[in-house]
Amino acid sequence: YALPALRRILQNHPDVKLSIMANPAIEHHFASIPSQQLEFCAPGALDEYVEFLKSLHIGIAPLLPSEFNHCRHDVKFLEYAATHTVPVCSSLPVYRNSITHGETGVLFDSESSLEVELEKLITNQASIARIAENAFREVHHHRLESQHAQKRFEIYEEACQRARMLD
Repeated sequence: YALPALRRILQNHPDVKLSIMANPAIEHHFASIPSQQLEFCAPGALDEYVEFLKSLHIGIAPLLPSEFNHCRHDVKFLEYAATHTVPVCSSLPVYRNSITHGETGVLFDSESSLEVELEKLITNQASIARIAENAFREVHHHRLESQHAQKRFEIYEEACQRARMLD
């Protein structure tokens, strides 16, 4: 559902390029985008994916509000933020719980709001750098496993002790 907004953004900004890493079977959906504005990559190994993410300025996660998507993890936010890419994500609970709109990412709730938010970012390069840095810091300071492993271990240890008491 994001494609019409992306087409309009690309028409209004001929210097912008849409980079996609996905199954080549869906490439035909992007046939109307000028070839100089489209980079389509087949999925690769993890290091190739990380390099792809690092090449982006803005990362888009356009999830429809389906039951399945309401149960998803915010991994796209984490991936984008960890690579200094601005996360632009559907305004679903999974992302609303992770992103402070305009600070650590951008949320959108429709095709038209996606276009408005992308336009704001593209025409204000300083906001791209600021939001990407804020997102990176948020993930670096609050979402690393190493910062939470001990607490998680203590929770599991306590649960095991309680289970033994029940025996």
